[in-house]
Amino acid sequence: MKLVLAIIHDYDVDAVLRSLLGHQFSVTRIASAGGFLRTGNVTIMIGAEDDQVELCIDLLASAGSQRVVPAPTDPQFAWDDVASNGVTSVALGGISVFVLPVERFERFMAPSHATSERR
Repeated sequence: MKLVLAIIHDYDVDAVLRSLLGHQFSVTRIASAGGFLRTGNVTIMIGAEDDQVELCIDLLASAGSQRVVPAPTDPQFAWDDVASNGVTSVALGGISVFVLPVERFERFMAPSHATSERR
């Protein structure tokens, strides 16, 4: 089993989640922020069996997108050097993916469900 971590721009997350859920992947969504423009991101965690990792990565790659936006004019950004070089736009989007081995996985359910899962 593997843990797939994907950092996705807010703009793309709905399409990514629809694609993954449509293929029965279990997904946990965590709001995050960072990157060059400190824009909103979402980090998703996906548990995938070894033979499903490539499908998961293919779905992530096909659902993510990249777009070009105007460079910010917010004074909090140090754009003097960048703007003096003629930069007026910045590429956003794309997905960063990390695949990690899972040594142990456990899911605990409330006692009324009478099920638990261990691997």
